[in-house]
Amino acid sequence: MLGDDVWQQIKDSVALRVHKRICMHGIGEPLKCVKSIPELIIVIRDVMRCHRAILDHCSILHRDISPNNILVSRDNGTVRGMLIDFD
Repeated sequence: MLGDDVWQQIKDSVALRVHKRICMHGIGEPLKCVKSIPELIIVIRDVMRCHRAILDHCSILHRDISPNNILVSRDNGTVRGMLIDFD
């Protein structure tokens, strides 16, 4: 069994790792594809909730929220907004 000092040395020597994903197919449409004002409100609400959750849980501020970084997803008649590009 390793002592606490050994575990601390291992922990200190391990590089910070970042999880990234690459999508190989489309997962949404551009924001300009919303079909109505109520859809736009839903999409913006989802994006705001996403940003708040990422800020609260990960302390990450997006800093580039723009129409180009918002996607609209449709699934069985349900519209959702997605915030992308967290570089």
